[in-house]
Amino acid sequence: MIVAFLTVASFSSCKKGKKTDTEPVVKGTVTADIDGKASDFSKFALSYTGSVNGKDFTAVQGNAADGSSISVTVYGAITAGKTYTVKSGEFATNPVISYTASNGDTYLPDLSSESTLSVMITAVSASSIQGTFKGVLSYVGAGDKPDKSVTNGKFNVQR
Repeated sequence: MIVAFLTVASFSSCKKGKKTDTEPVVKGTVTADIDGKASDFSKFALSYTGSVNGKDFTAVQGNAADGSSISVTVYGAITAGKTYTVKSGEFATNPVISYTASNGDTYLPDLSSESTLSVMITAVSASSIQGTFKGVLSYVGAGDKPDKSVTNGKFNVQR
């Protein structure tokens, strides 16, 4: 009887609907047209930072419902209003767009020559990164497959 009373008393003393001081989770968005077809990569859209061979980078990544994914990486400090473009021979400082199709085929920029690939950071805050991107990507697997055109790329993700 005492155990039953304590169990009921402990459940009835719980506060329901208590508000917290934490910020709500905001869903990030990543979208782009792949060969002219609008694609939404907002499933698990996120950004992260790191360092490779002493070079800092910021990456934005997202997945589509069909299993395809896209990643946009900028090396160095990101600056609002700056456009990052490919310069041949400077792999560690070039922006990179990586696209993996739902069948697993992977496409990357051809960094052996100047290309039209660009990433523009439109806004940066302590809590988010926004930008646009576009470029032509080449297949990196065995065999020969046509390039993929990435246009109208946009992202807005939490930092």
